[in-house]
Amino acid sequence: MRALATALSAGLLTLLGCSGAPSTTPSPAVSRTAAPPVTAAAPPTASALRAAPTDCTRSDPFEKCKWACDQGALRSCVRVGDIYRQTDPKQAAIALEAACNGGEQSGCDRLAALYLGDSLEIDYPRAAALYGRACDGGYLPACGHLAQLRFRSEPGVEARTDEERTAAVKLLERACEAKDGDACGFLGAVHFVPIHGTKNQARGSELLAEGCSLDSEWSCKHATEMWRTADLTALGNIKEHERTARIEEFVKRQQKLRQAACEDTGLFCNVLEGVRASTARARLGELCRTRNHLASCNDLAFMLERGEQGDKDFAGAAPLFEIACKGGIGGACYELAALHKFGSGVAKDLRKSFSLMERSCALGFAQGCDVLGSMYLDAEGTERDVSRSIAVRRRACGWHDSNACRTLGVWLISHDGEEVREGEGVREGAERLREACNGDSRPSCLDYALLHDKGWGVPRDPKKARETAQLACDRGDREACGWLKNPALHTPKWVKEREQRLAKRKARSAATKEPR
Repeated sequence: MRALATALSAGLLTLLGCSGAPSTTPSPAVSRTAAPPVTAAAPPTASALRAAPTDCTRSDPFEKCKWACDQGALRSCVRVGDIYRQTDPKQAAIALEAACNGGEQSGCDRLAALYLGDSLEIDYPRAAALYGRACDGGYLPACGHLAQLRFRSEPGVEARTDEERTAAVKLLERACEAKDGDACGFLGAVHFVPIHGTKNQARGSELLAEGCSLDSEWSCKHATEMWRTADLTALGNIKEHERTARIEEFVKRQQKLRQAACEDTGLFCNVLEGVRASTARARLGELCRTRNHLASCNDLAFMLERGEQGDKDFAGAAPLFEIACKGGIGGACYELAALHKFGSGVAKDLRKSFSLMERSCALGFAQGCDVLGSMYLDAEGTERDVSRSIAVRRRACGWHDSNACRTLGVWLISHDGEEVREGEGVREGAERLREACNGDSRPSCLDYALLHDKGWGVPRDPKKARETAQLACDRGDREACGWLKNPALHTPKWVKEREQRLAKRKARSAATKEPR
């Protein structure tokens, strides 16, 4: 269940088709041939015009769609934008803006996604405005996309008040009623976690299942996860065999959706059950070479890096990650940064590693921001900069990366009164550990329990400390179980080190007060 909360949050951070939340734009239809250079398109033949005098169709060649867009066929402009999205984001933006300005609301919706780190420079307020325009114009999937954006921890777009969060939920409901599968699934996660209102797992499970039935791969994936972990009473007091049957239904539908996506765009080829790794690699390689399909380049690079169907090939993965990184995939920048950091298949270059990790963070990849924070602290490829380290980790934590929240929280508390103003570090650190515990970082719950045991950043409350540790133990954290039995043996190292620093600080303070 906690993994569902993290997946929900993670999906608000990335639109790259990776494991996480539903994309905030429908999967674009990509042409089966690479988009040609931008030139004045020649008019199609007379027979082609008779077949489709205005808008092109999914099966039409790029040239016909480009010509139709130039003639003012707005849906053709959306199609052109979809094709260009993986190869030339700036040209995609031009085509989608033409569609949006002409009144084709799906163009506004797709254009908004480009400003969320999906190929163009991040601009959350602009994305929100475009989603709002499309939603108000009657394109209901955009209402769901706007709601998902409202749940992001970004200045200018985050729903901060109960009233604003309620409005975001209503947008999700509106999109779900219009049979948008991603919106239904996300709404289910909101009810199940919850990040707004009262927890209602029964309703959440129904909505995730509905999202799956509406062909939302993300909803199928998380419906499977939730139905496996939820108490049967939360599922309507069903029997165990009924739960098993529903889970099998979700898994089969997810597999079917992934198969279709693999055949069309190359997505999920590397994770499909029953598909040989060699077959997936061949398909991804074809899509990467012939269409310059960024997600396929990225997925193929992962397969080479991990050694799926053969030895690990870091040198082969690096140029593919570079293509995907330049195209706007933050996770690819992250992987390429790691290769340069350790000199795996490429020359070891900490400065380049830092630059790539910086781009990864700028593109909205939360894990990249977390590692970038470490690089600032350790002066890897850059000068040491504590304030920047804190800033980028705050960003990652704001995107609900539980590991980043924990790392930041522990560091702030450990350095309170030293590199952080006394009192401020422990207060913010306690809040960050609480957020991490509410995510999927199991060790954070024991950390948070110990704050109550010590009275660091929160009122001292040994009873609450044991209750929190027990919750962590029940969720599978062996260290938390051990601490409940023998606190001295299972206290985290960072806690012991802080106690030692506090003792030294107290001794120094006492020494300065002694009469000479």
